[in-house]
Amino acid sequence: MTLKQKFREFIDSNFPGLEIRKPLFYSWNKGLRFDLQVGETDTDEYFKEVQRRAIKLFESSFQPSDNIFFVLNEYKWRKRKIRINNYAFKQVDKLDTNQISYRSISRLYEPDDKQDIWN
Repeated sequence: MTLKQKFREFIDSNFPGLEIRKPLFYSWNKGLRFDLQVGETDTDEYFKEVQRRAIKLFESSFQPSDNIFFVLNEYKWRKRKIRINNYAFKQVDKLDTNQISYRSISRLYEPDDKQDIWN
């Protein structure tokens, strides 16, 4: 079974009918949000604090041995692709690049906009 198939099977069995589309938070009958912001938003300290809070939340939610699906959406500008040196990938220890699956999604946010293409 491919990684895409495993992901789809997980979503279908745990969240039947859910589409990974905007606004995802409001697309399901249950949701939990955390505000990671604090202080001025244009400083290095702000980003370090947001990162610290996100890491704390993640480490409190998952064990190091847990398997997770990490979904990253990035706006496709011209022929731009998600690169392995993306900041998000750098946050994953021992990243197995063979476990990364890519796809493009058209009209993710704007159903009538042909330019709305995401990787």
